[in-house]
Amino acid sequence: MGAHPGFNVPLFPKRETFDDYSVSVAPKHDYKIVRIDQNGYSNIKHPVEKTLDNPLQLKRDLFKHDAKVLDVSDNEQTTVMLQSDVTDHGVALTAYDCKYIGIWSTYPKEAPFVCLEPWWGIADEEESTGFLKDKADISKLDPDESLNANFDITFF
Repeated sequence: MGAHPGFNVPLFPKRETFDDYSVSVAPKHDYKIVRIDQNGYSNIKHPVEKTLDNPLQLKRDLFKHDAKVLDVSDNEQTTVMLQSDVTDHGVALTAYDCKYIGIWSTYPKEAPFVCLEPWWGIADEEESTGFLKDKADISKLDPDESLNANFDITFF
């Protein structure tokens, strides 16, 4: 379960470009990056050892191998800011108790947007059994329990 909000980049095409934007994550610390392969499978057992540059300068080939997926499961809340380095305008997405944050745009096609995606679960791994009971990082609730999955978006 997750969300897929996307935001125009660049916001002011006559004054800035896609590469004039950066993404920062708070709280600041080393985040493991979960790989998503060309078939859409995740690899949560073997995250990329390199941590995300914070802030992460946007460039098109950043998404050559799909989304950058950060394991944020240790955070009660995570804020991801997409900001223009030229105008200082941008957007902040704060997700509460989510497990992953995806940062994504199209590649090689150049679309004028970047998605900041809070995820409370993750795509199957290639060796998945296909049974829901075996799914990695799935939220399991008893009949009388509930899950509150929410996020805030702030524009500046």
